[in-house]
Amino acid sequence: MDERVRRRVPREVRVPSSDRREAAPSRPDSVHPDAEHPVVSYFVVSFLPERTAVRLAALAACLPAGIEPQTAERMHLTYRAFDGLPHGLLEPLKQGLSQVAQRHRPILATLRGAGTFEAGTVWAGVRSRRVLALQADIDALLRDLGLPAASHPFVPHVTLGAGPPARPAPACMHVPRMRVRLDAFALTTTGTAAYRTVRRFPLGRPPDDPEPPGPGPSAPDQAGTTTPGR
Repeated sequence: MDERVRRRVPREVRVPSSDRREAAPSRPDSVHPDAEHPVVSYFVVSFLPERTAVRLAALAACLPAGIEPQTAERMHLTYRAFDGLPHGLLEPLKQGLSQVAQRHRPILATLRGAGTFEAGTVWAGVRSRRVLALQADIDALLRDLGLPAASHPFVPHVTLGAGPPARPAPACMHVPRMRVRLDAFALTTTGTAAYRTVRRFPLGRPPDDPEPPGPGPSAPDQAGTTTPGR
C-alpha cells in the first residue's frame, strides 16, 4: 500500500455532514431489513489506549450543553461503518480483515487539532499516513466483497461529543499534540442493548482466537476493544 498519500487535518474546521451518524441498536445476528429482522450496523474501529482516551474525555467535558461528551472507554477511530451484510459474507469479511491486519504494522499516530461536522459532532484530528493506508486497504476489501462505497470521504478523527449543532468554546477546540499507538482494530456490530465485538485483529499478526464475546476493558497503552459510541 502506497504510504505517500497525505491528508492534513486542519486545526479547526467545519465539515459538511453527509449522513455521519451511527445507526440505532438492532439485533446483532440479523441482516434482513424489516421490523422483525432489522438491518445490523457494522463498524471497523481502533479503540484508543486508556491513557489517551482519559485525556480526551477530560477535554470533552467543556463541550456546550446539549452535546453529549464521549466517555473514555468509547473513544475510537472509525475506518468504516456500513449497514447490513449479505448472507454468507461475515466469514469472508473476517478472513479478509485478518489478512489486512497482517499486512500492516502497529501504528504510531498523532492526535492534534479539532473540528466539527455540521450535524453537531465535535472531533479531534488524527494524523498518520499509515492510518490512511490501513483505511484504504479496508475500503478495498469491502469493495471486493461487493459492499457499497462510503457515503463521504474519510476524515481520520476521534469523536469527542455529539448533539445539536453548536459552536464549542475555543478552549474545547484546542487538542494538544498527542502520540497514540494503535495495535489493533476490531469489527463491531450493534445489538439489542449494546454494541458487541465480533473479532479483534492485532496488527502484524494473526487474530486473537477465540475472540471473547462482547466488549472488554481497554488495557493501558494498548488499543482496546470496547464499544464505540459514535
